[in-house]
Amino acid sequence: MTNRVFEPSLDAKTDLIHREEEMLETMIGEYKSGRWPDRAQWRVVPAERLKRIWQDSAQLGFVRDEKGLMSIRDRFVDNYLRLGVNTAISGHATYTYQEVLDDHFESEEIEQFVDWAIQCETGWRLTDIGIARLFPLCAAAAEATDPADILVLCDLIMNVAHQRSDLASWFVAGGSQTLSELADGIRPSERLEIAGAAA
Repeated sequence: MTNRVFEPSLDAKTDLIHREEEMLETMIGEYKSGRWPDRAQWRVVPAERLKRIWQDSAQLGFVRDEKGLMSIRDRFVDNYLRLGVNTAISGHATYTYQEVLDDHFESEEIEQFVDWAIQCETGWRLTDIGIARLFPLCAAAAEATDPADILVLCDLIMNVAHQRSDLASWFVAGGSQTLSELADGIRPSERLEIAGAAA
């Protein structure tokens, strides 16, 4: 990260873009495997793990379960990448990965793959505005090494997700309800604002 608070480096941004391309290849492999015939698999962060780590941090002033926090960060970044792929291949971004899709599928199969990737219980799993706001946060979180920074960045990611109930449900079990319960206490990103105001 650069010296500016949570501003990702150019390398981190570039790496996240390449990782999205790799995620498309992963998703194509999952589709062709037939393991998930109806729609793409989607995993979210367990609500209890999230609440426990956030509550511990608020009470102790540091992250005790660093491994659990890294797992949450990795899930958030992976889900961001899958959303980025979905948003692009469905035509809701400035790029489409058309050449990659053409390399793997006949034209009639592309539509089937796109439907498989984006379909979910609430309609389509994609977001153009959310992707733009999540990109710098996920890039910064992916390169961060300090657990305190990662905690705040994950909290900021959840702030963006919380603004739409469907988006929240694509990151955390229980979706907006889980995030609202977290909002009842002092969130890590709020503590950062308080510290900044006091400085």
